[in-house]
Amino acid sequence: MRLPVLRPSEALERLRSHIPPRTASSVFAFYSSALGGIVTDPSLATVPVDDHAFHRGHAVFDTCHVSAGKAFNLSMHLDRLLSSARQARILPALDEQLPPAFTKEALRQTVLQTIAATGRREGVYVRYWCSAGRGDFSISPARCEGPSFFCVAHEDMHSAALPRGLKAVTVGVPLKPPLLATMKSNNYLLNALVAMEAEAAGANLGIQIDEEGNLAESSVSAIGIVDTHGVLRSPPADSILHSTSWRRAHALSSRLVERGLLSSSRVAPISASELRDATEVLSFGGGWVEPIVRLDGKAVGSGEAGPVFSALDELIRADFYNPELTDDVPYE
Repeated sequence: MRLPVLRPSEALERLRSHIPPRTASSVFAFYSSALGGIVTDPSLATVPVDDHAFHRGHAVFDTCHVSAGKAFNLSMHLDRLLSSARQARILPALDEQLPPAFTKEALRQTVLQTIAATGRREGVYVRYWCSAGRGDFSISPARCEGPSFFCVAHEDMHSAALPRGLKAVTVGVPLKPPLLATMKSNNYLLNALVAMEAEAAGANLGIQIDEEGNLAESSVSAIGIVDTHGVLRSPPADSILHSTSWRRAHALSSRLVERGLLSSSRVAPISASELRDATEVLSFGGGWVEPIVRLDGKAVGSGEAGPVFSALDELIRADFYNPELTDDVPYE
């Protein structure tokens, strides 16, 4: 069969008619530096094939979510995005001037305006990417025209109304090297393999253990425990991603110490045996905390969400409305 060579109008029509139903209903708005603007037709939410984010994975990304018409923790996430982009040599070093469109304030406005284009004040999750740019198919970005930026506002699948309680398994997928692990790079192949191994075992979440037998992280979240001494702990971010969700939980945990639910909270290595013996195991990601109630087929603690999770979850969800941590979205 001879393949058709499509006219632009035909190609656009096929993009619209072939979009997966899930994408059509869940993508609300998309900004592309290639377009220089925002679209609300999900069939136009595409990345150019010559962009190094696509054909080399040379990109970094970050996220935020929207509650009551406010973007939560956007500032902290943009700081991490810029740090990742410098690590990936997409943006210049800290002491060098950034391109005007890639200053923290310029990126903030792009993200907020993309959210505003959805017209939605709840149920929105935002992902944004900074790539080495477009221009050719070389491995080096030396001939690229400059960095690219993409931002999508889509349906947020997190909800406190859904059943809380994850099943996790430890997996054999190797860890990323520290350089890749400590930046939020676009290369999530190993993360995907972690998730797939967990799904094949009937679990929601895969957890990696490092070569020294210590807890590392999951495919998309930091992992913490409440140990047998009542200490909330999560591993140091020397060779894993520095989690903004854990950072907020750690800051809020002092209130749980005051209430007698914890003895303390700290960053410290966690052995595989300590993970197995923990009274609670928690997943921190996407701004949320979730309880892990089964690990490798065995109940964690009572097998139900524990008191530390319940208290921390309440504090974290209240934090979504903290004026010191939110940005107003400029809806029309």
